[in-house]
Amino acid sequence: YDIQKMIIHYDYIFTLNNYRKFYAYHNKVEPVLPADYLNPVRTINLDDSVAYHYSGDYRLLIIENWRYTEADALKIDSTASLIFITENYIKNLHSSEIKDQIVAMLFKKINAKNKDLESDYKKIMSLLTLDIKKQDLIRRYNVAKSTSGGVESSGFTYQNYNGKKTSLSDFKGKYVYIDVWATWCGPCLREMPEMQKLIAAYKDKNIVFVFISVDDLKDTEKWKKMVADKKFGGIQLISDNKLESAFMKSYGVSLIPRSILIGPDGKLVSATAPRASNPESRPYLDKLLTAPKLMKSL
Repeated sequence: YDIQKMIIHYDYIFTLNNYRKFYAYHNKVEPVLPADYLNPVRTINLDDSVAYHYSGDYRLLIIENWRYTEADALKIDSTASLIFITENYIKNLHSSEIKDQIVAMLFKKINAKNKDLESDYKKIMSLLTLDIKKQDLIRRYNVAKSTSGGVESSGFTYQNYNGKKTSLSDFKGKYVYIDVWATWCGPCLREMPEMQKLIAAYKDKNIVFVFISVDDLKDTEKWKKMVADKKFGGIQLISDNKLESAFMKSYGVSLIPRSILIGPDGKLVSATAPRASNPESRPYLDKLLTAPKLMKSL
């Protein structure tokens, strides 16, 4: 009974927290709320291990509380280190699971573009307690290292639209712009018209556009039908194991659409290249294709 009351309590607080977001989203204007409206979120017990195990809303509220604390700290000092803010935030907590969930919010810093990757990795690792989170951080670090520009790209061999095999090595000597998508991915499909325009704009350039679907292989016919019905251009492939294929794992692809650019020498140019809808995509490709030797890898 007490656990049920606790679950309802945190569900209520989480609903309060979401009210502002949903109101703003649907009405396109921020609601007028009392100054203390978010106090129930800001003052929750951050170290309730029982609530952590029984209430999904409580686990989400911990992150919301951390975000508000982070925002407050950055208002005071916009140059403050997020790692330092988080270290102070968790120092009085006893639950290893709660502490590690909060520290995991820093994992976004472990990426190939972070110039402080090595030092940030060591600092974040020092804040973790549980092996499962440490292993997650290690995986992210390894992906970040392997997706730094200039490293030899991971390869792939996938089934193409005609039922034969296509490998990354087939395109040696050309830039390879890879678009990772799926038939069930709304944002991917919204991106496709711009991708087709990009293909047309660079049809005579030293670049190929490769689309890798991460649909389940059992849905191959559905994938082929969509490609045909919508007249998608480019080189159409389907992954051998959805997002779990070796190529996807090597680049940490967990969200799609995702664009990856490989150079003529088989080395990675960018693991997160600009999408076709990004206004920077054409200037980016133009610079590569007109002066490839001068272009720095991202």
